[in-house]
Amino acid sequence: MPRRTPQHGGLELSDRRLEEVLKKIKHTHSRPHYVGRKEAASPATGIAGIHEKEQAAAVEAALFGTLQEL
Repeated sequence: MPRRTPQHGGLELSDRRLEEVLKKIKHTHSRPHYVGRKEAASPATGIAGIHEKEQAAAVEAALFGTLQEL
């Protein structure tokens, strides 16, 4: 798994439990992956259009597994 940053806090707390569930249901992925923005000083860009595009990409990646850097 990639180096963790403070933004990954929620994943840090739950990834082992998620691993157990993924293995139990025999999912194609055995580990959870972080989906979200790169580390930044702000949780959003401040530009509505860019924020909406990043948010849509994050939701798509989380739901459909299209892991791409945001």
